[in-house]
Amino acid sequence: MRALVQLFLIPLLYLSACNSREDATLSFLNDYEQASGWTDAELEKGVAHSGLFSQKITPSREYSHGFTLPVSQLAPGPEGIIAAEVWVTALSLTAPVQFVIDIVAPGSNKHFKTVYKDLQPVLDNQKGWKKVTASVSLKGLPTGEPYFVKVYIWNNQQQQLWMDDLSVNYIKH
Repeated sequence: MRALVQLFLIPLLYLSACNSREDATLSFLNDYEQASGWTDAELEKGVAHSGLFSQKITPSREYSHGFTLPVSQLAPGPEGIIAAEVWVTALSLTAPVQFVIDIVAPGSNKHFKTVYKDLQPVLDNQKGWKKVTASVSLKGLPTGEPYFVKVYIWNNQQQQLWMDDLSVNYIKH
């Protein structure tokens, strides 16, 4: 009987220890499968990395639908990394298009850090969906006013492309 209790108790203790909030990675994912309710995203059915839908970014649209959340809701502490990932495809890109992570205080428009990842080299002469990643460290984030994490595609060169499976993660150091 004691061996039976140990057989169940030890894995239970291990699982509860591994699931502690302190060690967890906080993750958010948008796979664009819920078409209803998305007022700012132009969804296209049939062109997708996963599922049925992706977000179509047209030449007339400078910014994609993106992710915005206060840093305090994403990162439980001042140390760590915000990592973002998106899958993208295009028929062709003739100018730079940027995948952006921006840590900004909207009230004062102070930018703590902004990371730009150019999508053109990733998609040049390559067919199909490509994964793009970017990250930013929160080390040194000022206190005193709320900062927000914003993740999006900046299409300032008026290209046409699609994005899918946008994820944003907090990784504790």
